[in-house]
Amino acid sequence: MELGDTNVVLSAGINNAADEKAPIVYDAANFSYDPKHHDPRGRMTYLGFKITL
Repeated sequence: MELGDTNVVLSAGINNAADEKAPIVYDAANFSYDPKHHDPRGRMTYLGFKITL
């Protein structure tokens, strides 16, 4: 979206919309999840707004 000489970017999204739990990884310490592939916080929404003058 452009407003004169200003560029505006609006972004929004949802990570893990189904709120699924991370699968157990039996090779990991304490039989936990793999933090490189899953986030323990569950469903996350985000909204971004950027203006370039």
